[in-house]
Parts: sequence; structure tokens; C-alpha cells
Amino acid sequence: MIIQNVISRIEANTGSMAMKWADKVRKTENMKTYQRDIEKLIGKNEQIYKFLVLWLQKEKSKDEIGSFFFEMGKDYFNGSYALSQINYAFFLAKMTVREDIFNEQVIETSLAFSQIMELIIAIHDFFFLAAFYVIKGYHEGMYHALSGKHGVSAELLDQVFHDDFFFKSPEFYKKYLP
Repeated sequence: MIIQNVISRIEANTGSMAMKWADKVRKTENMKTYQRDIEKLIGKNEQIYKFLVLWLQKEKSKDEIGSFFFEMGKDYFNGSYALSQINYAFFLAKMTVREDIFNEQVIETSLAFSQIMELIIAIHDFFFLAAFYVIKGYHEGMYHALSGKHGVSAELLDQVFHDDFFFKSPEFYKKYLP
């Protein structure tokens, strides 16, 4: 019951949490690229929170979540976002959720505390998975940019990009996108 109440609260507050996240981004000195595009990124961040709710409700699979973030990673590469800023943006998003839970949820029993901690672990898992797939998508965007526009040889690309997970067909990912 407690977990569902918290999930419902997150679901009802995706917009306000995205705004709180944006305030954190605006106050963080090393987030210049995000600050430049903050209005566009508020909507993306709200989508992240909506996907978090679906993950917590077990309505989206790992592949579906992965596809969403994989495409986001390619978009971030094409938008010239630094990978370090992307990672920090996820950190701020996760912090916003955690603060929202602990600011509003009164934990009166050890059972409630245990359930909240279980939920926090699931939230952390979601953001780790998100970061993993965003980096994969970012690298794929980089691979295509280097091989296409810049004409880097396949041999050199194979030496730099070791991961065999890359370059699945776009149809694989598109079937999971909203």
C-alpha cells in the first residue's frame, strides 16, 4: 500500500518534479549545455519520470526502457551534450525523486521504512539502467557521425568501439518507443 501510494504521488507530480529538477540544473555551474536548452529538457525530464512510474508499476520491460533511453542518448550526442552533464542530469533527477519521497512520506514503522527502501532501490536501478542505455545510444550516435561525416575507417572504429551491443536494427528500438 505504501509503495503504491508513493508511485501514485510520483505519477501525479511528474511535471512539478521536472520543474524542481530544472531548478537544480539552473543552479549547477557545470551544466551549461543543459541550461542553454532547459525549456526543451524539462519535457524530456518529465518523460523520464513517467517512464520511471511505468517501470515501478512493471508496465514497461527492460527492453522498452532501454529503447527509450537508447534513442535519447543518440539525441543527446546529436545535440552536443557532454556525457558528464548527461550523467549528472540523471543524478539530479534521481535526487529530485528521492527528496520528493522523503519530504512528503511520513515513515512511521519499520515495515514502512523497509518498503520505502525497497522502492528507493528500484528507483536507483531505473536510473542506472537509463544511464547505461543513454551511453549506448550516445556512442552509437558518435559511431555514425565518425563513420559518416568524418570518414573514419571501420578498422579504427572497431578498435575504439568494443561493445557488441551496438548497432541493432532501428526497427528493434522503434517498436518500444512511445
